[in-house]
Amino acid sequence: MKEIPSNIRVPGVFAQIRSVNTQMPLSNYRIMVLGHSLKESTVDLVPVPVNSETKSEEQFGIKSQLHQTILAVMENNDTNSIYALPVPEPAGAKATADLAITLESDQVESTGIITFYIDGIRIDTAVYRGDNLKKVFERIMTSIGKISKLPVTSALDSAENPTKITFTFTHNGVIGNSLNIRLEYYGDEDLPAGVSLNASDAFTNGVGQFDVSDIFENSGDEQFDFIVCPDTSVQTMTKLRELLGERWEALNANDGRVFTATTMEYDEAVKITTNEHDQNHQIPNSPHIAVIGALKYPQSPWRIAGMVAGAAVQQAQSNPALSFEGLKIKGLMPAKITEAPNFRARNDLLYRGISTLKITSSGVSTERLITTYLKNDADNPDDSFLDFNVPLVYSAMRQEMTFFLQETYRQAFAMDDGEDKILNPGIKAVTPSEAKADALYLFDKFAARGWVTGREYFKKHLIASKPSHGRINLEIRPTTNHPLYVMGIDIGFLT
Repeated sequence: MKEIPSNIRVPGVFAQIRSVNTQMPLSNYRIMVLGHSLKESTVDLVPVPVNSETKSEEQFGIKSQLHQTILAVMENNDTNSIYALPVPEPAGAKATADLAITLESDQVESTGIITFYIDGIRIDTAVYRGDNLKKVFERIMTSIGKISKLPVTSALDSAENPTKITFTFTHNGVIGNSLNIRLEYYGDEDLPAGVSLNASDAFTNGVGQFDVSDIFENSGDEQFDFIVCPDTSVQTMTKLRELLGERWEALNANDGRVFTATTMEYDEAVKITTNEHDQNHQIPNSPHIAVIGALKYPQSPWRIAGMVAGAAVQQAQSNPALSFEGLKIKGLMPAKITEAPNFRARNDLLYRGISTLKITSSGVSTERLITTYLKNDADNPDDSFLDFNVPLVYSAMRQEMTFFLQETYRQAFAMDDGEDKILNPGIKAVTPSEAKADALYLFDKFAARGWVTGREYFKKHLIASKPSHGRINLEIRPTTNHPLYVMGIDIGFLT
């Protein structure tokens, strides 16, 4: 009794209160969103908790990449803690795109609506019969000014005789080249008679590299379970693999996983990925990175990564071993059916480390979330960390085992089997046999949640030892369960 020492002579009844058989508190996965801010007051590379859309807008700016990504996460996640990490904007140039308008005659021939999309955000402008080209541009600029969340600025090439609008992304960097202008999406965007639009398919001329080198510089040992990254460049992906690999190691054990996305075409996605035969690739081999294959989707990769991350983290919070298949993604605009990857293409992407989405009549849902881990250290094909659930489950088991054993054997002696029997009551010790019993107890807890299976195999290969003074080693070989993804049916019938 720590609080009631044995040398008390004053009469009385004294009671201490403490917890025993402590259970690990329910974990709350934390999401860290990387991106650029537009506010000069922002302190770069310092994680900031964000609990509302209003706070995010105030801190980072409504047009900022960081704010837009946070909104995407919040739209799909109501409960998990969100932290923003402002990343310094690189030196360089902002990506731009042009929208040109022409009239067959000097005037609009019939009243109607001019529609186009930037980052999936629809801009509608009413024009009227008799409007000249200058008036059309004035009306469009007015419409643009009413949409404060557009992640671009806009300018006419001429105030008196305009022929085009130039849109400029709000931040420097090559990531701005991921944006696009869509002239039609739903198929009902017919232009007024005599009006023609011509737009850059994609933003170009963005210069400057997104830099993740110091993202953990000011977070110390804080745990960020999921990270939303806007960039899939080789520099960013390689650095993330290095940083997350270090945090996964035993002496750190504050691991995290990254969500990012790509909206490029299938032929381009194939070039930056790998399979068991390819050697040159941009996306690195890592059990901690998930690349969402939103090929030809109209929204920006960072918003898409945020949407999928929000939904997936909320699912993982209930049970990290459950399948991520079929999660409805709120706010995600699908690619056109004619442009979306078909079954064969999606199956190929899943062999290249790219997660897939499925388009249905009710919207977009996750099809299969995987990591980019495809090969082991010997460069041989390896699917042990393929599904995104696997590292999540192992991480959860490690955290709970560590917590349980630390709390159970705090201030205990490490002793050989049998030596602890001479100890006085109240003096704690741990022996190899007791450590094995605890490992089996924890296995049963994990098995009841569906995390692991094969108790007899686990028990047979469970090893506990005392290799040196003050140390107990446990070697465990759990077999994780895998979600059901494929079921085959053979229907035979008699004629």
